[in-house]
Amino acid sequence: MPERFVSAITTPMDVVEVSPPPSTEPTIMQQQPTEAEPPLEVWSQVNGMPYTAKHFDVNVWNSHAERSVRAIEGFVMDEITKKGLDPTIDSYHEIMRGIDGFLALSPNTAKNVRFDKVVDYVNLFTKYNRIEQKKKKLIAQVNQLREIEYG
Repeated sequence: MPERFVSAITTPMDVVEVSPPPSTEPTIMQQQPTEAEPPLEVWSQVNGMPYTAKHFDVNVWNSHAERSVRAIEGFVMDEITKKGLDPTIDSYHEIMRGIDGFLALSPNTAKNVRFDKVVDYVNLFTKYNRIEQKKKKLIAQVNQLREIEYG
């Protein structure tokens, strides 16, 4: 029964096989380098707006949008520094993918909704870190007091 499904393809000896013509599109090795993206630290000076505004397509520039963009930029730069990454656009995208994954945001999420959720996440995470720092200071003070009291 399996023999019915097997077929042999043969090329007669007198038929010339023709190769397709070489592609005229440039290959990766032939492509001209594109203009390099500036590092995130100077993106704003070079392009006239923060990268976060471009990333989220922020069209309305008011005090709320400016605070939100600065909060995200600061958070992302802190995360890049903590992780020891180079301050590049790829690093920015890596951090944003982590945030998107944590917030369960899909690529189909509207940019304004995504922006609002990321801003909320960044603000909450920043407050959480401040509370943790204060907690560590208080624990250190309590430990010093205990040491003084119990010597």
